[in-house]
Amino acid sequence: MSVIEFHPKIEKSTTVGHNKLKYWIEELKGWLGTILKKLQICGFIQEVSFFDEVTRQQISVKINRRFTVVSVGGRDYYFKRLTGKFDGTGYQNPCI
Repeated sequence: MSVIEFHPKIEKSTTVGHNKLKYWIEELKGWLGTILKKLQICGFIQEVSFFDEVTRQQISVKINRRFTVVSVGGRDYYFKRLTGKFDGTGYQNPCI
């Protein structure tokens, strides 16, 4: 399985002090994220729901006591909340 990581472009303009500070804050966040990933510390995620115009699918992330549930087009993917390990799938039948 391949994983595509998205790294937003960071403005590297240092003509104004604010941009320089913003750049270094983002660099620090990146390094902290790298360290946390190497230590296998779980990432934070918030509940969200949106419609993807490209794939024409409804996508949502829900969090309950035991699982983080990622739903894509009615298909649910369950991840254990504390470990992040994949646990299984489910399906929301729109006809019920």
